[in-house]
Amino acid sequence: MVGTKINANTSIENVMQTEKCREIFLRLQAENPHPTTELEYQSVFELLIAVILSAQATDKSVNIATRK
Repeated sequence: MVGTKINANTSIENVMQTEKCREIFLRLQAENPHPTTELEYQSVFELLIAVILSAQATDKSVNIATRK
């Protein structure tokens, strides 16, 4: 449980969930250490908005909207 902060209010379920999430991210990182996207962005905030928009539209239409 490296990096997991545990205190009196921490449940075993929370600790296990945190470890499960960490394991998932480690596996994803090992599989694809340098992920890329077709979305165009200039800042992490723009990327966040583009990802949210892309759930409702195509990457192409999101890129047109975020260019403006």
